Amino acid sequence: MRNMKRFGLLPIYVLLALIPGGGLCGQDQNEVRTVRGPVMGFLYDRNTGIRPVLGIPGAATLGAAVLSPSGIRAAGLAPGGDYAVAVLSEGGTVALVRNLSHAPQAAVLEAPSSPTRIAFSPDGSAAAFYYAPLGRVEVYQGLPDNPELAWSSELSALEGELEELALSAGGRMILAAGSGEPCPVWIIDPEQGQRLIRWTEAKAKLAFLNRREAAVIADGGTGKLWLAEDLKHQPSFSPLGGAMPEISRPAAVAVDPLDRRVFVAVQDPPGVVGLSLTGEETLRLACPCTPGTLDRLGESAAFRLSEEASAPVWLLDAGGAAPRIVFVPEAVRIQRDTGRGPAPRRTGGVR
Repeated sequence: MRNMKRFGLLPIYVLLALIPGGGLCGQDQNEVRTVRGPVMGFLYDRNTGIRPVLGIPGAATLGAAVLSPSGIRAAGLAPGGDYAVAVLSEGGTVALVRNLSHAPQAAVLEAPSSPTRIAFSPDGSAAAFYYAPLGRVEVYQGLPDNPELAWSSELSALEGELEELALSAGGRMILAAGSGEPCPVWIIDPEQGQRLIRWTEAKAKLAFLNRREAAVIADGGTGKLWLAEDLKHQPSFSPLGGAMPEISRPAAVAVDPLDRRVFVAVQDPPGVVGLSLTGEETLRLACPCTPGTLDRLGESAAFRLSEEASAPVWLLDAGGAAPRIVFVPEAVRIQRDTGRGPAPRRTGGVR
């Protein structure tokens, strides 16, 4: 089985300097910063690199980048973990970057170069890499400490681009959706391969639950959401919330870490709809931004809504009894003058 190359973990700037033709060979060690204080998680943006969200929901700021964007083509941040997968600009090499909250270290993951899409399991212990030119998906388990290629599958009959990819807890199965209208949805696992389980009218949005092998499917055409269960055998589908005008343009779906609610990022009108899995009322939260994603931040119950990492970043805080939308501004450097106290420090707030 393929895993990490056997030179062990190295500081990220050293690793990237060792890669032949690596785009970060000139990166200064000072560009890699150690994060201090409470960290909610990390954000990646191709213009600013990987940055920490410092503090707690409602009182957080954006910290300085722990990894420069120079030489990185793309990066994915693991939910429930303190690591990232980076695809390097030169050659599309895949690197596993650990210890983001302390001193980032990395190693090359012996996966094929230039994956088209990366999807993490809800617990961050596995990742799926999809390669469009090959029509192939590979699943690595044991992340981040002991990565190994667990299984792979050839995909067929895509009828267009693969638009959505979701991986179950532990990396045992995959949900994938195509780009057509109507849109096909498949389940893929190492025992039974690829099976068509449903059609949606338009682009489907997918998310697995955290604690059981069930998933949510959002129909981008009708606005309907379905809870898909018994995926290993004969999938069954139960409606969630019915067709609501607020879900006419779903941008993403996610499930909170305790499997209490399904959240849908809605673009028209901009906001978040929360559908209960435990019998509570539906929530509707307005957002000043147009939500484009619902990526979970590390081990927290916060989800990124705005796609760019420039301040302010808008987050869904799903950790409390009442979910809310909060913003995260840039940290303001405190200036001190003789005889004067510190200047006020701007922190995040609640919308």
